[in-house]
Amino acid sequence: MVPLVRRFTRAKIAFNNADLHFQRELRAAFVGDGSGTEKAVETRDRELAIMREVDAVLSYNETEHSVIASHNLRLDNVFKCPWVLQDRRSAVKFAERHGIAFLGGFNHLPNREAMKYFVADIMPLLRAANTGIRLHVYGSNVTPEIEALACDDVVIEGFVEDLSEVFDTCRVFVAPLLSGAGIKGKVLESIAHGVPTVLTPIAAEGTGLVHRHSALIVNDPQSWANALTELYRDEGVWNDVADNAHLLVESNYGLSNGLEAMT
Repeated sequence: MVPLVRRFTRAKIAFNNADLHFQRELRAAFVGDGSGTEKAVETRDRELAIMREVDAVLSYNETEHSVIASHNLRLDNVFKCPWVLQDRRSAVKFAERHGIAFLGGFNHLPNREAMKYFVADIMPLLRAANTGIRLHVYGSNVTPEIEALACDDVVIEGFVEDLSEVFDTCRVFVAPLLSGAGIKGKVLESIAHGVPTVLTPIAAEGTGLVHRHSALIVNDPQSWANALTELYRDEGVWNDVADNAHLLVESNYGLSNGLEAMT
């Protein structure tokens, strides 16, 4: 396609790299049994070849800029694409909220993987500590394996039309992603709505969130359980994290920032 555009037009070609597909495939392979690496390498070769041919690569995640540069040995055609959030901070207070929530389409492997990990490895620790915390799982295309996770404290809510149903009711949002790439829209929506978030480093990648300031960023099951228990029970910590995340929305994701970045 690129050669045809070059041949018949003088148009500049921009490639909007929502995320690095090969990096997501590699991470998924490493989380699993290692199979799939050959496919990821094939994806990498195609993906990077296109980036070498276009005039501009627009990427939301500066971490991925370094990955691109390490392969293509150039950054002169790679630019950060801004992500603009509307400030939707909810007026619903700590005491009026209940449960923790996850949101994600389940035709996407990292979301299925994340929920199976959370229910198998983290929920038992929360139960053992008698936290009484319930997990509400929202998202489209719920698969049989996700339906099978349902129990007394794991509620499979499925597709939700209005995101306020998620973000105006839950006390904490979770993003336990073990693989994936790019910037995670569900994480940014959670902070735009003023909901404190616990997430993995992969889920936090490229967002600007900082551990114990604007989010709690954790990696192992016990750290997850500790972070959730603290944030769920301590209103002071909850408010501090929510306030700092709100400042991040204002400083990094406002419309004026987006317009400035694109000029």
